[in-house]
Amino acid sequence: MSRSSRRFRAAKAPQCLLALVVAGAVALSPAGAAAERPSDRPPPSCEEAGIAEQLGERPERRGVQVREFQKRGRVALAPRGGLFAGDLMSSSYTYGGELTVYATERLGLWSSVDVMPITLDLEEPLGTFFGDDAVGDDLGVLVLGGVSFSPIHAKLRMGSERIVHADLHLLAGAGRLVHDTSQGAAIAAGAALELFTTSWLTLRFDLRDVAALQGAAGQTALSHNIVATGGMSLWFPSAW
Repeated sequence: MSRSSRRFRAAKAPQCLLALVVAGAVALSPAGAAAERPSDRPPPSCEEAGIAEQLGERPERRGVQVREFQKRGRVALAPRGGLFAGDLMSSSYTYGGELTVYATERLGLWSSVDVMPITLDLEEPLGTFFGDDAVGDDLGVLVLGGVSFSPIHAKLRMGSERIVHADLHLLAGAGRLVHDTSQGAAIAAGAALELFTTSWLTLRFDLRDVAALQGAAGQTALSHNIVATGGMSLWFPSAW
């Protein structure tokens, strides 16, 4: 080997070593690692997706997404209020709360207490006819407990850049409507949408059908009462 070639290799060795060190640092850095994971890249905008479709290009698959909001082992306390649309009785407002303990990311156990006025539209003429109050104008307490299952996790675009994670809950439970008109147990089924705004506060919207055996004015029937509520959930522990 000639003396000039040895000098050339000796001069190139430090440069090659420096290049290897820089490449390794970029590959191990968080920014470099994030760039190599398609799942961490932001979703394409509508404009980018439209251009790719016109060019006949298929968007790169982003893979399985990591949930930013973890529910397992946490407790959610949800005060709420809304509308109680009675089947046999009159519709009125309702307020209350729900406590949910999540065993997994999808499965939770909940219990709730809701208060609503129980009245009848024909109260005055019936009271005049029978000579007393057929139903009365007092409060009913709906006590329920059951299971929550979250089969769908979604992302909702809020504005041009903000994306909010959300869960769709399927709810089933049983309990009792504590009131003089109640003749037995109550069964509830419905769904809820939860928007994860922060690590300790979320927005929740519920819609349930509460079936209960009720009696008024000499009649007893299985009533289907629609309960629509909205509120917020406070999560404990607040963060992991």
